[in-house]
Amino acid sequence: MRKATLVALGAVVCAVAGYGGTASIVASFRSPCSVAYGIDYYDGYLYHAGLGTPSQIYKTDRFGSIKEILPNPDATGIDRTPTHFWVCARSRIYLLETNGEIVRYFNGPGSVPRGIAYGGGFLWHSNGYYVYKLRTADGAIINSFGAPAPCAAVAGVFWEAGQLWLAGWACNLIFKTTETGSVIESFSLGSIKRPYGITREGEYVWITAEEYVYKMKISPTAVEPASLGKVKALWR
Repeated sequence: MRKATLVALGAVVCAVAGYGGTASIVASFRSPCSVAYGIDYYDGYLYHAGLGTPSQIYKTDRFGSIKEILPNPDATGIDRTPTHFWVCARSRIYLLETNGEIVRYFNGPGSVPRGIAYGGGFLWHSNGYYVYKLRTADGAIINSFGAPAPCAAVAGVFWEAGQLWLAGWACNLIFKTTETGSVIESFSLGSIKRPYGITREGEYVWITAEEYVYKMKISPTAVEPASLGKVKALWR
């Protein structure tokens, strides 16, 4: 099994939105997938989905060392739950056992699936231009919203406590939004291009971009512009 080399990075990532905080890229390693797409963090491990020959799901530690390899139906998005995997591949969304066996599947919206997440009893799925809220039983669309401006397309999706984290593949940004798509914060990735997968581990965000996996530390949110205006008024 191939082991990836962890590379320390010192770049600072600055937010571009009014409600933006900052993030520091802590480290990176080469993805075990030949093309890095989906990623999810669960219970101390990272799960990677990407295209290759053969296409596989890789379980690694936080340093990229491979711990387990599972079959993968060409998935580009992945979410590990306590009991199953949800993955999206080609035009379908699959529910998998934790050993990679297919339980069931249904057709997803659009023909180019990118990211998927399970949260709040629903699936959250991106096909690039839109993010969909789907029913888990059959994939029926409950709601949808377009990629946040200025991004033309988003890829990875992660759900946490009623909020979504989106990887802005077409604009080199990551977004934190409400479940209806209102942007709470956005972060520039600097020299990192085409972020695809995204997941969270406490104060850290993990993303994939091209052949690499990046670990970023998110800083507290900056002072809101409205509050800053009040401070300036008092100073005068």
